[in-house]
Amino acid sequence: MPESSLAGAQFAHFLRAVSPAWELNSEEEIGVLGMSGDDLLQMSEGTSTDGLASGADLVGALNEIHGSLCLIYPLDKDARGWLRRPNAARIFGGLTPLQALMRHDADLTLRVANYAQSAVSGDFS
Repeated sequence: MPESSLAGAQFAHFLRAVSPAWELNSEEEIGVLGMSGDDLLQMSEGTSTDGLASGADLVGALNEIHGSLCLIYPLDKDARGWLRRPNAARIFGGLTPLQALMRHDADLTLRVANYAQSAVSGDFS
């Protein structure tokens, strides 16, 4: 599968499944994706794929976080609660996980994804 097709599929999954499950508003979507509102609108309408390939890892990590939360929390509202409550874990620095994701720091987003995966397995070593 070409990289742009994979990126487009990841982006479509984020918009179709993750954003509604997390009840993200437009500002939060823009924040976690790290793109302008115009870019988000164009991509959601399928009129532009510019920049998708470069953001594929980020969107993939967001989708992985969602997958981990689905395993931990059977109800979307519980996963949303986790995303929106301040977290004492060191990687969050007192922020909510959503606030951390909205910093649009690729390294931090990957660390949040790893943290969520560790929560699934119970192994934080």
